[in-house]
Amino acid sequence: MSVLARSMAMAEERKGVNAAFFIGVVVVLVMAVTAIIAGTSAPDPDASFSGFSDSGDSETGPKKDGENGSDATVPVDTDSGSKDFEVSPSYVYSQITDGGEPVKLIDVRSGYEYTAQHLKNAILLPSENINQVELDKLGLGKDDKIIVYCNAGVRSAKAYRILVSLGYTNVKSMTGGIVEWTNEGFPTEG
Repeated sequence: MSVLARSMAMAEERKGVNAAFFIGVVVVLVMAVTAIIAGTSAPDPDASFSGFSDSGDSETGPKKDGENGSDATVPVDTDSGSKDFEVSPSYVYSQITDGGEPVKLIDVRSGYEYTAQHLKNAILLPSENINQVELDKLGLGKDDKIIVYCNAGVRSAKAYRILVSLGYTNVKSMTGGIVEWTNEGFPTEG
């Protein structure tokens, strides 16, 4: 029996519960679990990635061997949930304030979320709208240093995978999204 059929059967059994609402909740949960599972099979970013290094600890993001100048990836503590394609909010803050190589910040949330709060100089491009035509409109080069972020990290992981599949080679996702950014006390606009 499919998840939808089981949901409908359960809704029928519950008197007074709006079946459409119940099914909607189940569908959203299934979609969230699917996105999380899909996030574990992201392509290896280091195969075609350069230009970032983050020496954060296992709780703040990926680890790179920055002490000897190498871009070789140091194994990441998987117990903390870190992934090699992620960078910490503190790393992002340092990248946008140090005046070094320009970083393109892409907010992949909805327009409403962006209007309420976003990082300074971030470009709005909702994850569902990411395609080559939209990226070309923004003037993004395949080798530009790009950091994507969302609310908590799920949509930016999806955006990361899309960008890599389109041939973008310098892409990272901000761990924990804008929630973690604000929890660490970094400024926002909106």
